[in-house]
Amino acid sequence: MWNVKGLSPASLASYDTIVLGGSLYAGCMGGLSFLTRHAKAQKWVLFTCGAADPALEVIRQNIRDNVEKALPENRRDTPLFFLRGGLDYSRLSPLHRLIMWAFHQAILKKKDLTEVDRQILNTYGKTLDFTRRETLQPIVDFLQKA
Repeated sequence: MWNVKGLSPASLASYDTIVLGGSLYAGCMGGLSFLTRHAKAQKWVLFTCGAADPALEVIRQNIRDNVEKALPENRRDTPLFFLRGGLDYSRLSPLHRLIMWAFHQAILKKKDLTEVDRQILNTYGKTLDFTRRETLQPIVDFLQKA
């Protein structure tokens, strides 16, 4: 497992399949642009990890739509898995804290709240950890069958 920031494009050449796990920032998957630029020959398996609950179809569809927009046309059938991660406001940069505050303020002004809105309001400013090791199993199973 490597962080994309320290990875050279040449280091990908020896792999047949690349599994990219990316955090979500406003629905965009971290690391995906690196993969689209430098891993053109390999098979890809993607998983996202964010604070929003992927058990909600609206969350999965939003992520899927954003990831598909970022993928080249010939990669739109790439397997995509959804994991729930966490969020620690104390570790956010000042810019990210500001963005979350503005997002929170916008939701407070809404008249009709969605389930996602309610989750955001209930967890704003808190440290969240929804990670579960067993949620990796479907990815492992998929890779073993591939």
